[in-house]
Amino acid sequence: MKFFTTVFVGALVLSTSAFAEDVCTPEVITAKTEEMNAAVTTIAASNPEKLEQLLTEFQTSFQTAAMNEDEQAVCAAFDALLAGAREE
Repeated sequence: MKFFTTVFVGALVLSTSAFAEDVCTPEVITAKTEEMNAAVTTIAASNPEKLEQLLTEFQTSFQTAAMNEDEQAVCAAFDALLAGAREE
């Protein structure tokens, strides 16, 4: 649960930052966060091992992107997690 809190807080921090590009807006990040939460809940019930793998990969990508304030990379991290979730 601490991980989810970290992800959510990170997304909120990034969503309040000024972004240079329109492709990955704060609204897009918020929507992806909500979609990720739903996907995580679904996978947790059906395949916890896959969830652990996806979240480990996501955490690495997300933390790097957040530290660099790279909104495109933040969206890419969410997209990768969601794509992995859809493979379920």
